[in-house]
Amino acid sequence: MLEVDVPLSTSVTRILRRAVGETGWQPQLEAYRHGADRRLFGWNVAGEVVAVAGVSNERPDAELLHIATDPEHERKGNARSLVRALVDRFEYASLIAETDDDAVGFYQRLGFSVTPVDSPWPVARYRCVLTAL
Repeated sequence: MLEVDVPLSTSVTRILRRAVGETGWQPQLEAYRHGADRRLFGWNVAGEVVAVAGVSNERPDAELLHIATDPEHERKGNARSLVRALVDRFEYASLIAETDDDAVGFYQRLGFSVTPVDSPWPVARYRCVLTAL
């Protein structure tokens, strides 16, 4: 089940840090805590948040800034369900994400169009766009 504006509890923070990364994660968490330009959503299973997604508040398009799943709940469709619930609940013209080789298949399986983009890092990067039907 989709949870809107999930509080940054210890378990939610632990999951979100998987997406944000160990370098520079604290400013990102503060931006979710105090920023007016982003919201944090969770996917709840049996009363426990098992996946989180950070989304910009821009309209009509939204950017999926971060998405992660608790390691114990990976590969069970929770992140996929979270993204689908976001698309179903909110009237975004499109949902946009940027990712790397590790996650591009996830977005392709959800129906996002994928385009390679220039990367400042020595890894491939992709712009993924899901347009509302």
